[in-house]
Amino acid sequence: MSTKMALNILRNIPQFSSKLSASKWLPLLLQNRNTVILKRKWPVLFAKEGRVPILKYKNKVYELEENTCATKLPDIECILTQDIDGIGYKHELVSVKRKLFRKILYPAGMAMYASPENIKEFLSGEKPKRLGSPWARIAMDTLSTMFLVIPMSGDTPWTLTAKHIKVAFRLVGVEITEEAILLPEEPITEPQELEFQVTMNGMENVTVKSLILLKHKDATKDTIPPNLPPTFRETSKKKLWAS
Repeated sequence: MSTKMALNILRNIPQFSSKLSASKWLPLLLQNRNTVILKRKWPVLFAKEGRVPILKYKNKVYELEENTCATKLPDIECILTQDIDGIGYKHELVSVKRKLFRKILYPAGMAMYASPENIKEFLSGEKPKRLGSPWARIAMDTLSTMFLVIPMSGDTPWTLTAKHIKVAFRLVGVEITEEAILLPEEPITEPQELEFQVTMNGMENVTVKSLILLKHKDATKDTIPPNLPPTFRETSKKKLWAS
């Protein structure tokens, strides 16, 4: 029953003819899918045949068995119609929150129900080659906008290697393998601004900007540029899965 239909029914009743009183009693006629299961704390005693059992005050005390309104529903399976960072790839079967699917993905045409017909049509063919995890594209975007500071010794000579960059990544909370780091062919032995590449899952490369800074045993000799950019830049892009 719709809200408009319920109001029309209430207005036909004399005591609910005004709009204010009809709105007050509207929740009584609206559908409610919630179910509360109760159990008598003290069961009713059997009565003789043909007689109605007598209810005492203690027989009207109930205990809550289950409240379906408070029961958390499981995630819903759906098929994506396009690549969505952090969720999955096109024509992939994923599990998402019901609220996310019903309010964002399905109305926008970004996902469809995982019905047997849709599964047979979109998931039966050969799977295309993908970048890897749904978070891989987000990781690439983060790396492309970050500014990495690479600390190197100011007391002893050195030559920059992939291991040094791996340690610099680890200092800012990023784990990466040495094999994924591609340095320029010319050896680097002095502090400078540097751009190098990182290979994501052996498929795509992303360029990372960095700055090599010298660190001395005597901290007073260290020089830090005053306009040093932050390591990670804040993004205003809203994430779908955070909805």
